[in-house]
This record gives sequence, C-alpha cells and structure tokens, in this order.
Amino acid sequence: MGTSSKLVFDPHAPRRPRVLLADAHPSSKGRLLVGLASEGYDVVVAEDWAQLAFAVDAVARRLGPAPDAIVLDADLGHGAALATMKRACDAIARVPLLLLVSDLQKPRLGLIPWAIVARPVDPLVVRSSMPSLFAVRRLDTDGVT
Repeated sequence: MGTSSKLVFDPHAPRRPRVLLADAHPSSKGRLLVGLASEGYDVVVAEDWAQLAFAVDAVARRLGPAPDAIVLDADLGHGAALATMKRACDAIARVPLLLLVSDLQKPRLGLIPWAIVARPVDPLVVRSSMPSLFAVRRLDTDGVT
C-alpha cells in the first residue's frame, strides 16, 4: 500500500504576498519569476501591456484583489504600460511599484516608483528590494506616513 499526499487548505495559513510581474524581456522575466517564487511570493505574470491593463482594470472595478507589489518593465508596450499605470485608480496607486528601466535618464510620464532597478536586471537585487517595499506599504496603509 502506497502513501498518498493530500493538499489541505488551511484558512489560518498566512497568505503569500502577491506580486504582479510585467516584463517584456523573456530572460529576465523567467529569472524574476523563479527567484520571486522561490522567496515565497505568489507571482502573477502579465505577458504584455494589454494583460497589465486588464489586471489594473480588474482592481479598479473591484473584480479582483490588488497585488501587494508590482514589478514593471518601463519599456513594456513601448511606454504604454507606464501610461496605463499613470491612469490607474487609487486602488492601484498605493501598491508598491518597482520599475525596471533601461535608461535611468528617460522620463517616466510623471510616474513615481517606490524603487528603480536598472537593466541588466539582477534578480537578487529585485528579490532583496521586496521586503523594503512591503515594509513601506505597511507603514503607508497603517496611516503612519
């Protein structure tokens, strides 16, 4: 007789922080996905700016939960992703944003990220930035800032 393992839902288990990852570069997207997931984050991937817009719209309409953080490629959709984020509602505006950039001097359409990481992206830098993003968000949502 073999043993079987059964997945059991534990309503008291802490929810893993959800990160929305939107990166146009397949190699860094894959490395970031694996790295963030290995750190215990629930990673949702937006393959292009249209999927990012759909996810942001779902949060705006309260059709889905807001992510706990967003990792966004500034070049996604040739800047359309930045415009999407700038038009985002208050529900998404308070979500910590880590912006991946190719050029640190390029204008960001008035978007103010919580952190910026320059390309080539080092997944270790992104992973090490996440705890501080979540700490700032806790302060912000607790009304301390």
